[in-house]
Amino acid sequence: MRENLAYLKKRRSALKFLIRTPKRKFTKDRFHLLRVELKKLKAILLRMEFLLPDFDRKKFYKPFRKLFAQAGKVREIQIEKEILRSYGVLEQIPEYVLLLNKKIQKERVRFFNVRTLALNSKIEKRLKVLRRNVRKVSQIDSGPFLANLIGEIKSLLATGILEEQSAHLLRKKLKNLKYNLESLQDEKMVNRHPEQEELVNLLGTWHDLVTVQRTLLSDIFELPVKEEEKESLQRITGTIQSDSERIFKEINQKIPLFDDFILPPKLKSSQD
Repeated sequence: MRENLAYLKKRRSALKFLIRTPKRKFTKDRFHLLRVELKKLKAILLRMEFLLPDFDRKKFYKPFRKLFAQAGKVREIQIEKEILRSYGVLEQIPEYVLLLNKKIQKERVRFFNVRTLALNSKIEKRLKVLRRNVRKVSQIDSGPFLANLIGEIKSLLATGILEEQSAHLLRKKLKNLKYNLESLQDEKMVNRHPEQEELVNLLGTWHDLVTVQRTLLSDIFELPVKEEEKESLQRITGTIQSDSERIFKEINQKIPLFDDFILPPKLKSSQD
């Protein structure tokens, strides 16, 4: 399978747009989009590392790393607030919401301190280099890389029951598979695999709930908020924990049924 060059051009354009977006226009959705675009880039770089022996993935990705990490700190607090809103409890915890808003603003400031003109310049240079490496990798069959990645995923699924650590790893590898398939075939074709997409979405929801649950458990008793708010936060933490456990059971119920990936025709025929 060969590269979908239009897809890679789209990724480069999206990243250039995001690193140039002014502070006042850098909304919550753009933090999310930046993280997604960088995950797609990381997926492509993993394939390049596998197919090009001389390609240094870690060195190439270095200018993006701090940006990705700091955007993640902003997103983590944003997601916590979104989840608490979805449970309809924001009115019960006004002081905690104020703390979340302050934390978001603090991490936003740090993000823009990281996203300097010098860093942006390095990133744009890396994106130019990416184009050259894309030309190289476009001449190489990606089948062996995909077969290796799918083998790793099937190994995680082989026991039929996921542990928490392997669930986090499975989520990352399924995303990696999806993004690499997107870059090799039509994106619409990749999105026609509802079973795989449903499992990825369940893993994502479970991951977000577990992250929020852990944050609340570690913070509740130290928070500078009223006791009534602490009690409300304890109750919602219990509810979030119950929901995360329910979703994790649902994930494990689907694992035994999830043994047939929808593969690109050339790769599938080579495995038959």
